[in-house]
Amino acid sequence: MSRASQLAHSLANELETRHNIPAQVLIFGGSACVSVFYGLVARTDGSAIWWMVPDVAPEPRKRPLHTLAYFVPSAADRIAQHYATLRGADLGEQLAAGRITLVGAELVAEHINGEASHVAAYPV
Repeated sequence: MSRASQLAHSLANELETRHNIPAQVLIFGGSACVSVFYGLVARTDGSAIWWMVPDVAPEPRKRPLHTLAYFVPSAADRIAQHYATLRGADLGEQLAAGRITLVGAELVAEHINGEASHVAAYPV
């Protein structure tokens, strides 16, 4: 099991056991993703964890918030906060506004092209 896979599984386990948040691990080559909720996907290369937070505020900040963590417990705590915010948002409105997407096409494109970019969403 690669370091990225180990870190992703640790994060998913932390989210599920400490925060009661279901998470799905996806492995792509040397990187891994933890799908938490529509628009909330954590990525890891085995050394860091990063994710993009969709902007669901009434007054959008005009770009997503990119977040980075190096330790699983702190990443899980912060992701849990973002998860709670997203759970309270109107998904239909967020989808219609283009703030979140249903399928992580960016993830598949990255895997095929070997590019390093952030993923917009991957549904659980």
